[in-house]
Amino acid sequence: MTSTASVPTLARSLLCMLRDLDLRSGRVAVTRGRTVRIDGCLSLGWPSLSPLCYRLRLADGAERVLRIELLEDALRLCVSDRAGKEQGEPVTVKLELSDDSEGWLTARGIGARIAANGAGVRDAEHFLRRVVRGAWRSVAA
Repeated sequence: MTSTASVPTLARSLLCMLRDLDLRSGRVAVTRGRTVRIDGCLSLGWPSLSPLCYRLRLADGAERVLRIELLEDALRLCVSDRAGKEQGEPVTVKLELSDDSEGWLTARGIGARIAANGAGVRDAEHFLRRVVRGAWRSVAA
């Protein structure tokens, strides 16, 4: 990603990076007493204008889908079941580019940020964990 680009361009690059990395992680605490595991990208081969989808696996083995959609300078986050039924209200998070020389793409609403230049796998995983927590806000227990 490059910091001389616009927020929508950087966000599109971020989503493409998340798609290409096909991340998996250990448990992500989404609420008190509830964790999910990020279990890979469902949107491999996805065109850049479509929502990005990641598989989430609950502790009991049930699957959910995290949908990340780019809306100009914001992300729309939603958790659904495998059939596409939304499990709560979508969460919209504004994206901003910092004015400093570091060039951070920031989603303050979920406490996430990633460097516009030089972000690596660990940075992307940290950002995705924050996205998962943010999307889970409106999911019923």
